[in-house]
Amino acid sequence: MQELVGRHAELSDARARIDRAVEGAGSSLILVGEAGIGKSSLLDAIADIAAGRMQILRARGIEDEVGFSWSGITPIVRPLLAAVDEHQLAPMRRQMLMDVIAPVDGCGHEVSVELYPLCLALLDLVAAAAAERPVLLLVDDIHWIDRASALALGFVGRRLEHEYAALIATSRPSELDGSIPIATVASLTREQAVEILLNHGVTSAVVRDALVDAVGTNPLLLQSSTRELSAEIRRGSKPLPDPIHFPATVMEGASRRIAELPDRTREALAAVAVLGTASPIEVSRLLDVLDSDLTCLEPAECADVVDIGDTIRFTHPTLRTAAYRSASAPELRRLHGMAATIAHDPITIAMHLAASTIGPDELIAAEVESAAERLTRRGAAAVAAAQYVRAAQLSPVGEDACRRRLLGAGLFLDLGLIDEAESLLAELPQGDVHVATAHAQARLLHLQELDDAGCLLLRSTAERVAPFDPDGAARLLVECLAPMVREGRLLEVLDLIAQLERVRPQLTGIEARRATAVLAVFSLVSGGTIADAMASIDVLIRNDGVPAAAPFIAEVIAPILAYANRGDELGALLDSVERNLRDRAAIVPLISVLAAQQLRNFGTDQPRSIGAGEEAIRLADEIGRPKLAMMAAIGLAVGAGIAGDAVAHHRAATLLQSSSYPHAEAARLTGLGVLHQTSGRPEEALLAWEALIRCRGFGDPLLTFEADYIETLIRLGRLDEARSMLKRFDSEGLVQRSPGILGRVVAMLTPDDEAAGAQFMAAIEACRLSRNHIGEGRAELAWGERLRRKRRRAEARVHLHRAADLFHHVGLASWEARVETELQAAGVPTDTSLPVHAILTSQELRVARLVAAGASNRDIGLDLFVSQRTVETHLTTIFRKLGVKNRRELAARAVDDIDLRRQSNVP
Repeated sequence: MQELVGRHAELSDARARIDRAVEGAGSSLILVGEAGIGKSSLLDAIADIAAGRMQILRARGIEDEVGFSWSGITPIVRPLLAAVDEHQLAPMRRQMLMDVIAPVDGCGHEVSVELYPLCLALLDLVAAAAAERPVLLLVDDIHWIDRASALALGFVGRRLEHEYAALIATSRPSELDGSIPIATVASLTREQAVEILLNHGVTSAVVRDALVDAVGTNPLLLQSSTRELSAEIRRGSKPLPDPIHFPATVMEGASRRIAELPDRTREALAAVAVLGTASPIEVSRLLDVLDSDLTCLEPAECADVVDIGDTIRFTHPTLRTAAYRSASAPELRRLHGMAATIAHDPITIAMHLAASTIGPDELIAAEVESAAERLTRRGAAAVAAAQYVRAAQLSPVGEDACRRRLLGAGLFLDLGLIDEAESLLAELPQGDVHVATAHAQARLLHLQELDDAGCLLLRSTAERVAPFDPDGAARLLVECLAPMVREGRLLEVLDLIAQLERVRPQLTGIEARRATAVLAVFSLVSGGTIADAMASIDVLIRNDGVPAAAPFIAEVIAPILAYANRGDELGALLDSVERNLRDRAAIVPLISVLAAQQLRNFGTDQPRSIGAGEEAIRLADEIGRPKLAMMAAIGLAVGAGIAGDAVAHHRAATLLQSSSYPHAEAARLTGLGVLHQTSGRPEEALLAWEALIRCRGFGDPLLTFEADYIETLIRLGRLDEARSMLKRFDSEGLVQRSPGILGRVVAMLTPDDEAAGAQFMAAIEACRLSRNHIGEGRAELAWGERLRRKRRRAEARVHLHRAADLFHHVGLASWEARVETELQAAGVPTDTSLPVHAILTSQELRVARLVAAGASNRDIGLDLFVSQRTVETHLTTIFRKLGVKNRRELAARAVDDIDLRRQSNVP
């Protein structure tokens, strides 16, 4: 193969990626460049490099197939499924992949394909195939791959680090999300452009220079320009025409090539463009309707405009666009109408019908709506939303148009596409008392981080519709609960609960179940029984299913259970729901549950708390909806700060800085302050506290930092300021509200040792009663520090040992280290053995816990949404870090190590 001109760097990089993938260190890359720059030729050359070393699978984005879910990965799934043994894939995931290939079951019903479970199934498939023989995935024009396939390919591409596989795709410049590395395919130099012309037979140097001056260095334009020259002109024996009329753009060149063909050929090409890539039989059927046949395409084949084989396709995407544009609007509508008569797929039929009409038509609108429903079931939410919009445009009745716009807006909201949803909702009648409209508008406000406005809208609408639609009113009220509960707005929650209780007798279905669960759980605060509360939750789960109930449980039920101090029941509930969602690979509701787990494990199992928050952010980022993890980021910022984990805090802070949510900046600063304080940097901590005071002031029930602020002042020797602030907090009732947390600094500022000891004891007891192990440990540490400075070393060691035990139990290695320093100063030899949570990353610790509990690599991979190869890589690192040789030794170590004995949702 002759090497491509000017592409040495790109091919060298591709060769290195292939070499690494063959060794088990895969990667992914998107090559970005303008039309005609030679991206497809570059992929051809890369395929030649990998030939004989890897399985090569190639997919191509086609503009007219961008609306057909999974069309982009079918060329990958089909051959890999045939090559991978059945036992290598979990049955549910194999069936998902089969549903992509055959979207209709044996009874003729459209099968449902969920996007994110399918992403995981594709990852398993690629990893299983690559374990047998390295895999290279090549994707032409990924910007035209259907959205569902593009998301799946991106999901896989981001997880190839430990696989024998690589993914290389091409794209035109567009708004790529940057989650996969991007390399720009550079423009050619003048010398390289001249070399291309020489390779295409332009032997005259004068002609070559004139052509480059006329058309630039785009390879496709250069090649197109040579087609317009006779052999004599190429040799320089005949002068170039004056002036030279060569195409200025790739599209202009494509349009010229189409215009030069015979009229009947152009008409046939427009028909092919309407069909897209199609078989000769399908094209023949459409041409028959036009009183034409395949012979009309022969001039286009000779001109290298189309390839005719098992399928008929254009040789370059711009040629298809040019052929489509060559037909008039009436001709295109006629062609689409004819294409609908020969199509078999209901979705294709509906799309052609929609393109064939310009006026309202309820029959076609209904067909398009039905297609949108099918697309939704197949996981193509973005395309389905666009079809609902088209159905609304075709609706002759205003009520149908509104309903279809609402359905489209709902899907756009599910995808986090705010502008598209806002545009649709703006077209709805203003002031209409409609539950679905209010619900959609409130969801939009929530995505825009305007929860107060959303709640106001929901509650006012609920009051208006309650007399004639109690179920709708309850649905809106329950929607208000999540933001109110997480912000600790207790009085408003009480008012809303009372409002909900008034309509409960008239409720039915899911609204009745949710209202009953909320009221039963909330009654725990005022003497209700836990048995009744858990029974109501069980009814909700059994009737509505875990994926549907999970966000409600995580965002409403879990905080109330925590407020009612029912930690054991909350833990069992969240663990059960999380296991179920992992089994189903239901990622969106899982993100909410992970945020709840992050808060639930805060102060009891800090590594798991941090791991849950990090995973929530990672999964939300994977699916392109980072704001779903905002609550996890708020908890993670503080939790990672107190653990001294700067990397995890940065991960949370990055998300929080991009948000306008009221608590986002306050959480970032709180986490930053405790991070500096934990790391022994009081000056930096004070700067964070001062910024936080300017941002939020004091007394925020969601983010309490007052004790840390005073302790920072104490450690800086600014005792008068500390006492002044404590006096202010006491007058405002904050000390009474947080006797355990603020009691610690009260004791630290108490001059008399005996009185201080009593204060420390009271603070420790208050923390113990509220199960605040971190607060308890910090009070014990502060007491031990004070006693050591007073040279009461024996007494100091008692409290320091208690603090060490508490921090070890919670998993706070940084605070354990501080205690070790104090113990050494108190005359206790330093323990040089580090706890497991200080050695392993949060993901490695989770893998280690699962292995210690007896889970197989396959089970762990399914649980953590990674391949078995990635699990094996983690295990190698874990064994090395912990100094064990195998799973048996790891399990043996877990017998005496609380870090490894903690279960991690093993089914």
